[in-house]
Amino acid sequence: MNAQNRDAINATIQKAIEALGPSIKVEAVDIGHPDGPQDFVFRRLPYIEMEELRLFAINDDGKFDKMLHKGHQSRLVARSLCDENGSPIYDALVIQAMPDKIVNKLYDAAAKINGLTTEAKEEIAKKSTKTAASVASSSS
Repeated sequence: MNAQNRDAINATIQKAIEALGPSIKVEAVDIGHPDGPQDFVFRRLPYIEMEELRLFAINDDGKFDKMLHKGHQSRLVARSLCDENGSPIYDALVIQAMPDKIVNKLYDAAAKINGLTTEAKEEIAKKSTKTAASVASSSS
């Protein structure tokens, strides 16, 4: 695959991800607070940041590593959890120090806005197919 094709594919994927909605979104997450679910602000990461994070869960043999995945979860939450302006509010070490139950719930919300859930992946696939079809028809 040449660089031009790779760039075109990456641009198509990015457009499909952006079609999922706003890049900064408030999600109510139930972290066990006595007052019920709390509002957290998450940002959708650019495609290049998502690729960088994905590499953190791959070991030297090129295989998925569960222990590295734990760090991946913390990094995704740290990069996605933000203030109203999209600026991160915690680093990964702070997130890793939180109880697993809270990290897992925050990760689920961050994964949702970043298109990592099964439902989001299906939506991205649908939108990617439509986008690719429209690009192909406009170039013919």
